[in-house]
Amino acid sequence: MTDQRHRQGRLCALSLSLENIDVALDEQRALIFAMQFIANDGGPSGEEGRALISLLSILSDHQAKAEAMTANAHKKLSELRREELSA
Repeated sequence: MTDQRHRQGRLCALSLSLENIDVALDEQRALIFAMQFIANDGGPSGEEGRALISLLSILSDHQAKAEAMTANAHKKLSELRREELSA
């Protein structure tokens, strides 16, 4: 019984960690969107503007990868919970 409680506690801690990551990613996505809006709507021009837009594009790509990894972690957590319930 203690092992089961320990596993459930670890799953709960993992779930809370993933929720915190989700919140951070949501906030980061909103910040990226705001910076892209500013860069495209009267932000820096010329070489600086192009560099800023390129950097924001790279940041956006990394954001998408982080979100995909987090989605996979959520799927794995769901699988672990199903296994725990069936054990």
